[in-house]
Amino acid sequence: MTSKLMATMLVAALATIVAVPAFATSFASWQSVSDSNISTGNGMTTFTINAGDTIPIKTNVLGGFGWFYADGPNTVFAVTTHNGVQDSVQNPNGWHVHNVQLTGETPVSATACIGSVSDVTTAGISIHGNTLNVNVPNTKLTGSLKQGAVAFSIVGDGGCGSGLGVLVNTS
Repeated sequence: MTSKLMATMLVAALATIVAVPAFATSFASWQSVSDSNISTGNGMTTFTINAGDTIPIKTNVLGGFGWFYADGPNTVFAVTTHNGVQDSVQNPNGWHVHNVQLTGETPVSATACIGSVSDVTTAGISIHGNTLNVNVPNTKLTGSLKQGAVAFSIVGDGGCGSGLGVLVNTS
């Protein structure tokens, strides 16, 4: 399945499941990053987030955390949850990961526009209190990543060709 098709399916699913007013305009208490780290070894990369509050295992929030690529074809490696939008084989109704391409389009209210998402990237994800750890094989990453994670929400945005953007928590 192509990433363009995946983005189209995500938009269509969100349109039928989530009314536009339900998109986030503020952040949940856990959607902030107090500390983050990336480490590598034995063919794996480990991402760690310490969030502002307890990270829920299940939530209706459409969002997550992301690390920007320093190079490569993708823009962001994201660990995300968007219950009801099944775009992943791995844990489709819970936390899972994507490589994401953001576009150069000018969003109306989002920080950036979502262009496409990866088909499937598998990862080991654990959540304990306000700490989230993600282990992913280096072969699933598409470039080198920058230290420093961000929290985000997925929002509807008419300025984005896909209809979807990300709102990054800058506080």
